[in-house]
Amino acid sequence: MRRKVLNPTGIGADRGRPQGPALLEDLEPDVADAPDVNVWLCGAWMKPFALALLGCSGAAAVGAERAHAGHRQVDEHALVSHPAVQRVPLVRSLSEAGRPAEALRGGRARLCRWLPPIRSRVWMAVFLGRAQWLAGHPDTARRWWAEAAALARSIDHRGSPVITPVRCCC
Repeated sequence: MRRKVLNPTGIGADRGRPQGPALLEDLEPDVADAPDVNVWLCGAWMKPFALALLGCSGAAAVGAERAHAGHRQVDEHALVSHPAVQRVPLVRSLSEAGRPAEALRGGRARLCRWLPPIRSRVWMAVFLGRAQWLAGHPDTARRWWAEAAALARSIDHRGSPVITPVRCCC
């Protein structure tokens, strides 16, 4: 059951299944209480995405902040990526909550270039583009989406669900 928490598709969040949030509730409230730090970090990273997909953007933003704080708390013990990765779901959830200005501050444009794994940089660029769009800045949004497309192409991510819609905007 623990693996299903790590993927919003596995819990049906991408299809709006109402039982999705119940499957996320077994994630410990604090990383210090988790039997496995890395499993907690992955689950805490996916939970805000799932909540945002289910329309619970306020709870998603709170969860994303908690995940980032937890990741910073155990950074030296984490096998998963840099704590900055936790900013990706924060940008998404704040945008979905109608708070694009906060999303842009939370994402910090320079952070996109500092995220270690390139896939995380692709997603950050996508969500920063969305936040710019929602903030009424279509030209800046287009630049972020172009960056996401270029990054994804650089890792041969052609058939990705990220690239297809982003290509239309660039």
